[in-house]
Amino acid sequence: MFAAPAVAGDVVFIGSCGGSFYALDRHTGKPLWSYDTHRDGPPANFHGDPVVTDQLVVVGTDTEPEGLLYAFDRQTGEVRWKRPAPSGFFATVLRHGQNILALTTLGDAISYAIEDGRTAWTFDKAPHNPHGTNTPSPALAGDRFILPSPGGQLFALDASSGRVVWQRDLAAEIHTSVTVTGEVLYVGDRSGRVHKLNAASGAVEATLETGGTPFGTMVAAEGCLLAQWTPGIFACIDPALTDVRWRKTATDNWSSFKSLVWNGTVFTGTESGRVSQFRLLDGAELWSQSVKGPIKGLAIASDGTLYVGTQFGMIYALSLPSPEAPHAGP
Repeated sequence: MFAAPAVAGDVVFIGSCGGSFYALDRHTGKPLWSYDTHRDGPPANFHGDPVVTDQLVVVGTDTEPEGLLYAFDRQTGEVRWKRPAPSGFFATVLRHGQNILALTTLGDAISYAIEDGRTAWTFDKAPHNPHGTNTPSPALAGDRFILPSPGGQLFALDASSGRVVWQRDLAAEIHTSVTVTGEVLYVGDRSGRVHKLNAASGAVEATLETGGTPFGTMVAAEGCLLAQWTPGIFACIDPALTDVRWRKTATDNWSSFKSLVWNGTVFTGTESGRVSQFRLLDGAELWSQSVKGPIKGLAIASDGTLYVGTQFGMIYALSLPSPEAPHAGP
């Protein structure tokens, strides 16, 4: 299975659950370099999105008993530094200034210097993840590092020091990654609720009952909070959480954990391998195409080429029709 691809210039960076990380020429798919984690121990999984800088690609792996956070040379794939953690790093890592902020699979937060991987600070006061997998990803709200933790707690840490700024208990296990837009943040919980909170204080400003279980990463864009919940719902929620503006139902469930917004449209995919493009304004379907395998990750280049990673370990580069000629494929 492939994680979400990341496009930087003429290169697509992508990791697999088979234990390898790749840099691919985005025009041809030819590998420019790759790294096999078997050389460091048990094969590791790449699940979170990487941070791509001018010189490095920083990405985490998760496995038992120990996963690693890698900093690869962007041009050659050489390992500049790597740092271990029990069970590793399932969640997406983030950049804050000259530091990488990471949430371990167990639930500890660590800040590493990008240059050499030295530890700037560690926060280990959050409850540990009893499941050890599928850790929801954190987010940055300005200088606040927002962490989800088991049991329903959210922690806001000062990103420079690791000091706790606020803590909020939502009384149900957090089941989505944290989404930040402007001065607010959103999370969904296992009981079926989506919450809107003030990013500065942690105060809950609104709550919406979805009637299902929200999952993945919600995306805020152009008057929509794009969310998925079981069974098989993909929807545009009013950002004030007052109502659902439109929704799409997939009989085989949506499988891309984070939808992709582009030019007033949104892409998402299903377990049967169908990727679709919807208009943000009203949810009208503009285009679709089928590939082999459940769709897991989506990225798009500046020229409109869509990259699709699947659970079967394939990555596809798809050309989109012009805006004047929408098309629904087979």
